[in-house]
Formats: sequence, structure tokens, C-alpha cells
Amino acid sequence: MSTNFEQFGTTSTEDKVLDWDETVTDDGKDHEFVLLPEGVYPFTVESFERKIYEGGAKIPRCPQAALKLRVHGGEYGDALVFRNLFLVSKQQWLIAQFFISLGLMEKGGTEKMPWNKVIGASGYVEIVHRIYKDQPYNETKKFLAPDDKKIPKTQGGYTAGTF
Repeated sequence: MSTNFEQFGTTSTEDKVLDWDETVTDDGKDHEFVLLPEGVYPFTVESFERKIYEGGAKIPRCPQAALKLRVHGGEYGDALVFRNLFLVSKQQWLIAQFFISLGLMEKGGTEKMPWNKVIGASGYVEIVHRIYKDQPYNETKKFLAPDDKKIPKTQGGYTAGTF
């Protein structure tokens, strides 16, 4: 059964506050940070949350889509990459690029943003490194359209360093 609350995106239950006397469970997953080599990788949208960005020097107060992307790095493992999309007119190109990469919008098209279809959707992203507090991390440089020449021709794979 569908509810009206689904229109607002998902809410994370991963950050439940624990009591000092609660039991904890090891989920068996390796939670080590994975720094991928720069390149083109397939990704899946793991989650997104609707937020309000309070504004700053370059972007006014506006709705914000906080994306959690699982970037599939093959032999390097999967990396979680977080990306914010700010719903302002000067960033329409980036929002459209995201939807095009997922196959939810046509190049050159004008469509209503299909947020209800992004969770679980897949596409390709170009990953670069960004330094923050002297530490490198994965950053999305560009979401790639399904017909982009940078996307590796091999099925189900990726090519690190492909540009």
C-alpha cells in the first residue's frame, strides 16, 4: 500500500541513538573507506533524503536532495559517495545530468523531476579525488548519459582511469 509520505523520500534508520546498556551486533561488513582510482564507474542510488539547504555565499536557501550513491569499484570494492543536488535554476544542468544518467530523462528534454524513481536506479559516474583536511576522498565530477563515450564497452564492468 502506497502512502503520501513516500513523496518526501526516505528516512535513514541507521543513526538510531543507542542506550549505554544496549547490545550491539557486528553486521559482518567491512566499513573501511574505499578510495577508488579516478575514473568511470557504475553506481546505484542507495538512498536520497529531501532536506532544506540554509543558504551560503553561492547558493540561496533552497530544497536539497542529499544522495547516497553506491559506486561499484570492481576489484577495489564498493564505495559510498555522497552528493548534494541543490534545487536552484543555475544547477538545473546538474540535476538533469543526474536524471539522464539514470535513464529517467532524455537529453535535451524538459520533464518533471522523477524523484520517486531514483532509489535503486543505476547509471555511470566519473569519480575524481578531492582533498579535504589533507585527506583525499571520492567526488562525483560528472554523471554520464547512457550513450557517453567514456562508459566502458564491457558488460557489467568499469575501467578505472577511463576519461
